[in-house]
Amino acid sequence: HISDKPTLYPNALNSDPVATMASAAAATTTLMLKNIPREHVAHHLLEQVEMCVGAGCVDFVYVPWNAAEGGNQGFAFVNFVSPDAAARGSACLATITWPGLKTNR
Repeated sequence: HISDKPTLYPNALNSDPVATMASAAAATTTLMLKNIPREHVAHHLLEQVEMCVGAGCVDFVYVPWNAAEGGNQGFAFVNFVSPDAAARGSACLATITWPGLKTNR
C-alpha cells in the first residue's frame, strides 16, 4: 500500500492542532511511497508518476538504493511542483498496481 497521507505533526504552540494539520496537508508537496518494487529505479518511478499527473508536475524523485541487494529499499520520496499536483498524485498512486506485481501497493 502506498502512503497516500503524509504524517503531519501540528505546531505545539497552536491551540487548534486539527486546523494546523489541515493547513499543512493543503500545502504538502512531498509524498513518501512505500512498498515499491525493488527493481524500480528513479526514472521508472518518475514514468509511473507522470502517467498519473502529467509531465512536468514532479521536480524531485529520491529512491534509496541498497547496493548489497542490488535493488531499491522499497520506498521513495516524490516532490511535486504544487500541492494540487501532489493531491492528484496521491489519489492516483493509491490505486495503481505496480508493473510486474499481482497486488496493489
